[in-house]
Amino acid sequence: MRTLDELGPHWSSHFINAYPIEMVYLESEEAKKLLIDPTPNFQLKYDDGIVEGVLTLTRNHPLLIHLLGGLLVKQANKARTRVITNSLLNNAVDEALAAAPYFHNIWDELTGRSREEILFGRVILDAIARDFVIPRYGTSICEAALHRLQRFHVIERTSDGYRIEIPLFKRWVLTHGIIES
Repeated sequence: MRTLDELGPHWSSHFINAYPIEMVYLESEEAKKLLIDPTPNFQLKYDDGIVEGVLTLTRNHPLLIHLLGGLLVKQANKARTRVITNSLLNNAVDEALAAAPYFHNIWDELTGRSREEILFGRVILDAIARDFVIPRYGTSICEAALHRLQRFHVIERTSDGYRIEIPLFKRWVLTHGIIES
């Protein structure tokens, strides 16, 4: 068995017989339970605001809660503590941003189908993450990229324009999203 990193950037092609389901966010109570009580006899405790911080960063996305939860356990073990602090959360977030293939998959595969559409999708994500106005090139490719990003719940329309749905992914775009021409 290989990890997703070992399968390469197009790892999802290895699952051609898998049935795709739409990404669904957990309800707040479900997300909280997943983080604070993932297994029987879970021993870690959280400082005030940590649980809410994780749920906000992940927007209750189960995969990302699981990712940060696992990294928090790792950080707590490394620090030899049973209390998750803001410092441990920051370390876990940094580790998640540096290594999670989930973010690369969005950037590489969900931004578009053609090279040009992918470039437009990345430019759009970068602009939204930086709170810039989305470049409107008036082309069908730009519109296709916008539509695709919304369809895959990467961005959502707001009263002001658009925003990246998951704050943790927004951070990834700001720190790791490189636009290549």
